[in-house]
Amino acid sequence: MAANPLASLDLTHVLYDDDSLVSLALALITLSPILLMASYAALAVQTREYIIIVMWAGQLAGEALNWFLKHAIKEDRPIGSIGNGYGFPSSHSQYMAYFGSFLLCHMYFRHRFSSTGYPLIDELWRVAVYLGLTAWPSAVAYSR
Repeated sequence: MAANPLASLDLTHVLYDDDSLVSLALALITLSPILLMASYAALAVQTREYIIIVMWAGQLAGEALNWFLKHAIKEDRPIGSIGNGYGFPSSHSQYMAYFGSFLLCHMYFRHRFSSTGYPLIDELWRVAVYLGLTAWPSAVAYSR
């Protein structure tokens, strides 16, 4: 039997500096969109909530838009990158930007946080949630 050349599945192929904990953290953060897709699927099946299904559908539409943009712009990946396909716009960054934007809007306009009875603590909690929903996608974009 003839040996066929092997191909790389670059879905999770991330390079990082083994001597740097920051590099390891950024490598793990850059994989979060993959974990979120599984979370969408589990939540959609388990809860059957309309908002989760709409968010997931929007996420998939964003991925389709990103694919079309990649093929319209045709920007090569950075030198030294070993991924296949075009590099710009980053699918991971776009994915997390949609995720963070959707949840920020949902939390701000639709979600009602329960009160602890202390207005200052309630406000600090909301700010922490909003900052987290901004920092996470920003960290993924930076890691790319």
